[in-house]
Amino acid sequence: MGIFRFGNAEYSANFFVASICMFLSTLCCISAFATPYWTRRYSNTPKDFQNIGLWELCLYKYRHYKDDLQIPYTGCFWFWTNEMYRFRDWIIPSKILEIFY
Repeated sequence: MGIFRFGNAEYSANFFVASICMFLSTLCCISAFATPYWTRRYSNTPKDFQNIGLWELCLYKYRHYKDDLQIPYTGCFWFWTNEMYRFRDWIIPSKILEIFY
């Protein structure tokens, strides 16, 4: 590995590789937080599931089998709202929930 000089400072090639990797990972994180939906439903699947992203879930007349009230959910819901607590464990795996609590 060579050493690169800019003015009076000396940098190794590892520094440049690490800087590029850090820049690309930052772009990936920003795009992941900025995009509202990560997955959309396929056209041949039932219409009750619309979109899912990092923060919210969009449903259309969805009734969850573990919901005692059997309310049809329509619209986009943030994962941490009161409407979603009934089936949050079904959407978000328990290992990920352990990180938040």
